[in-house]
This record gives sequence, structure tokens and C-alpha cells, in this order.
Amino acid sequence: MIEPIPEDVRAHSRVVVETPRWLIGVPLSPYAMYWWGNFTDWCTASDSAFFHDYTAKGPLIVFRSRATSFRWMLHPTTGEFRDYRNKRVSWSGFLMRNGDIAGEMLLALGASK
Repeated sequence: MIEPIPEDVRAHSRVVVETPRWLIGVPLSPYAMYWWGNFTDWCTASDSAFFHDYTAKGPLIVFRSRATSFRWMLHPTTGEFRDYRNKRVSWSGFLMRNGDIAGEMLLALGASK
């Protein structure tokens, strides 16, 4: 089980979903992205220039499994969906294997209106 979101990271993130199974968030700064993407091979987690380049085009959404600590990152603007090794993976396949994510995100987005 991964640790809770540190308060200083939370202040630089939009936390979309926080359940016993998942943490889903949008890092708003390179500092927050470092925490959301630690132990990954994502350039956006280790280089602030890449982070700013991507976020200038649209948000990065990070999915952290609390059970495994695995991470995935979605950049909706470009359609990139990557695993912790920075390999492209199937967004639809991910949703099929983790059906609770779609429901949790819809609930969170509906609650933010």
C-alpha cells in the first residue's frame, strides 16, 4: 500500500480520485509530478522542461494503484497512455481490467460541477 499524498504535494495537485484502491491526480507542478511519478521512467517526472512542454498542451493524469504501487499516465491531448516503464499501453484495455476507474472518475467529475 502506498503512502498518503503529502500535504505539500496535494497543494500542487488536483486530486481526482482517492479511494482504498486508487489515487488519481493531475500534478500542477514539476514538484508534484516528481511525487506522482516517482519510481517510473517518465521524462515528465524527472525533467521540468518535459513536464511544462506536456502540460502546456493539456493536463497529465496519473493513476496510482494503492495495492501494487504501479503507475500509469494519461495525456488526453495527445492520446498517450503509458505504464511506469514509459511503454505505451492500451487505455481501453486498462479500463477493461480496472472497471472501477471509469465509475470513480465519472463520480468525481460529476461532483466537481
